[in-house]
Amino acid sequence: MMRIVHQISVALWFGSVVFFSVAGLLLFQAFEAVALSPERPAWLPVVPLYSGTPPEGFPEPLAREQGSRAAGVAVSAIFPFYFALQSVCAVVALGTAWSLGGDWRKGLCLLGLLLALSGWGLERYVHQLRGPRNEWTDAALADPTPAKLAQARAARAAFGQWHGISLLGNFATLGVTLALVALPLSERRAPSPQ
Repeated sequence: MMRIVHQISVALWFGSVVFFSVAGLLLFQAFEAVALSPERPAWLPVVPLYSGTPPEGFPEPLAREQGSRAAGVAVSAIFPFYFALQSVCAVVALGTAWSLGGDWRKGLCLLGLLLALSGWGLERYVHQLRGPRNEWTDAALADPTPAKLAQARAARAAFGQWHGISLLGNFATLGVTLALVALPLSERRAPSPQ
């Protein structure tokens, strides 16, 4: 029974990481395509702030910014469920790994749990950086003084750096879960009577 529970938790964990990674990429591509389309829908109108010539260090064309922000809002709504699901799967996988034996499996489950929990914390931090990035970007685009541009570039760089670290953590989790799926299960067996 433990073997089945373990396999289901690992499969669900791996599947959720794969699905979210692909879905996130597709969402960003879709919103960017809409934002860059010459015939935009009424729900994503052209905003004068994002239609001018971008300063150095800003997206080219500026409409990308609007599409990226819309996608970020959509993806952010998924994060609490995503990291909760990962954490539950990791705890179940780790708990059942103890009864199945195998130090590699236990170590990978523990590493995966730590990655899921740190990913959750990183996501919260990146979310906190999103507000200042957006506010300073808009302020610099509305009134591109050297001070506002410098502040906007710094806020954008901090967001980009931590978002990149968060993505690396997600890819590391993907690697750990793939290794768990591929690693053969070894079951502890009672010693045979002599």
